[in-house]
Amino acid sequence: MFAEEAYLCRKFGTAYLLWTRVTPAFVPKLNSYRKAALPFSVRTVLRREYNGFFAVIVAMFGLEVGGDLSAQGRFDCDVGWIVGVGVSFLLWLVLRAVKKYTRLLYVEGR
Repeated sequence: MFAEEAYLCRKFGTAYLLWTRVTPAFVPKLNSYRKAALPFSVRTVLRREYNGFFAVIVAMFGLEVGGDLSAQGRFDCDVGWIVGVGVSFLLWLVLRAVKKYTRLLYVEGR
């Protein structure tokens, strides 16, 4: 946390220091909530987060397989995990292609 604060202070300077004075580190103040300037966009999430989604699924699959290997001493994979990784991989491929070759996921102003 200290390294992150030092980095943000170097990057944003006084603006970051002013922000830290009004923003609590752990427990948020509900009375200081401000609505976002832009509305939520599913297309923006799909365009930006498809890599992270696939990485989480693969990491969970790796933990499941690793846990089975250490507990049972053998590779034991459920069909559900194989289907889940396969579907998430196909979704990753489709979203990557859509992002790279079209403008369907582009939202003006973001």
